[in-house]
Amino acid sequence: MLRVFISEGLSADYIWRLTPPDMRNTRSIMRPWNYIQAAIGREVDRMVFEETGIRRVPPPRPRRTSNNSDNNNDDDNDEDDSSESDDVSSEDAVRTPADLTVRELQEIARITQNRSREVQATIIDHTGQEQVQRDRWRQTRQDWARELRDAYAVDTGTDMPPTNNPVVMLRILWRSQNVQNEDETVDEYVARANWNAWNMFARQAQVFLRELEAELEAIEALEEL
Repeated sequence: MLRVFISEGLSADYIWRLTPPDMRNTRSIMRPWNYIQAAIGREVDRMVFEETGIRRVPPPRPRRTSNNSDNNNDDDNDEDDSSESDDVSSEDAVRTPADLTVRELQEIARITQNRSREVQATIIDHTGQEQVQRDRWRQTRQDWARELRDAYAVDTGTDMPPTNNPVVMLRILWRSQNVQNEDETVDEYVARANWNAWNMFARQAQVFLRELEAELEAIEALEEL
């Protein structure tokens, strides 16, 4: 079930709100959905391992240090931290979308696209109009690609370099809108551009999937009338 939620781009707090009240873990007052976010992180790691055979090792997080003059304040903060993290162990540190690696984003995009193909096949089974449906879906993606090219032209005053690869297009557009930081190496900038391109592509894949699922739901609702 978590994989379905991930493919649909649902956030942990949204999933928590959908959960029946008597099934919610409410031990954490500030962010009661932390345990769901941790579970999503573990599931993404599991999907990546199933696909690649490589286990993700999260980078160690630096421990807080303080001056002697702040010792009392740190003691108070430590108590707050321990009470708020009852439901998330140190091994299950809460992860956000920004913590995902490029490989994980690629896996999310792949899973989402596979699910989209399944929904498309079901729609075709219902309508019996394979070519009409596929032409319409292709046009939807072409319209989206044209929006990217138009945005690049507006930003730069020139045409986007020719490519049909959506990730490359997103990377080119992102770099036209985000300059390299002064304290950033070229490799770091390229890596940041690549991550953002895959992040945007994975999100757009989820948008397309939600549109297909809504279309299928409407078709099935009409058939039940």
